[in-house]
Amino acid sequence: MKGNSRVTAHLQRLIKTLLGVVDITLLHARIYEDRGLAKLSEHADGTLQAARDGLNRLLRRVLFLGTTPDISQRHSFSTASNVPDMLRKELDAQYRLNEQLRTAIACCHEENDYQTGALLGTILAEVEEKHIYWYEQQLGLLEATGIERYIAAQC
Repeated sequence: MKGNSRVTAHLQRLIKTLLGVVDITLLHARIYEDRGLAKLSEHADGTLQAARDGLNRLLRRVLFLGTTPDISQRHSFSTASNVPDMLRKELDAQYRLNEQLRTAIACCHEENDYQTGALLGTILAEVEEKHIYWYEQQLGLLEATGIERYIAAQC
């Protein structure tokens, strides 16, 4: 099936962003693990799997729409070395993904591509309800309890 070029361009931007999300999440998961922060490491591994699943769905959709996905480019998110900044960087990546998903969904509706819009809506719900919410919670807990208590609770 031949897809709309505006829609496939949005999907390609999302693929680029998700590849960057995979990169930063994988790196942070291994840093958490190396520092003995098992709970943060486990959560990052779950987020990593969700990002890979979303990426897989987008790749399949782009192929279905008759375009070859470009996986040679990725958004480069900056990383951090301390836990609060790492959580903020991961949240920033989720915010970027959220914004791009919303823009892409609007384009899908303008172009009458409701199947792609529905797919993106599913991914958006997961980003908002699971990932953004969790990172905002963690940063709130960190602020309320202090870095030492927060870190101790993550072991």
